[in-house]
Amino acid sequence: MPVCVMPKGHALANLDTVAPPNLDGVPLLLISESSLMRQRLLKAFNDSRIAPNVIVDSTYTGPICSLIANGMGVSIMDMMTADAYSTLEIEIRPFTPSIPCELKLVLPESQVLSQLAKVFVDVLLEIAR
Repeated sequence: MPVCVMPKGHALANLDTVAPPNLDGVPLLLISESSLMRQRLLKAFNDSRIAPNVIVDSTYTGPICSLIANGMGVSIMDMMTADAYSTLEIEIRPFTPSIPCELKLVLPESQVLSQLAKVFVDVLLEIAR
């Protein structure tokens, strides 16, 4: 489930849910154009006839949270990343429409996982569900 991340005290924090029309003209920090998430976001904006005001593209969403905490703008990202940075000066609201957020785990094909690594993967998958 995607969420909208904003600086603490931002006007959007007064909303229960954020949608593309609420972001018209708002400076956005988004994941890079090559990501499937970005393509899905752009479609949601296009469907709402809103041109997103993207001021920063990033390969990773984590650093975006730090920029948001410093007042640079707003973002839409996966809940897991936003939650991981929730101790920063940010606020998180659900984003609509619902856009699938995919989590990928890359493991070495040529190496057998240790028991501890297997437990870690199991815990990670459980949290992701």
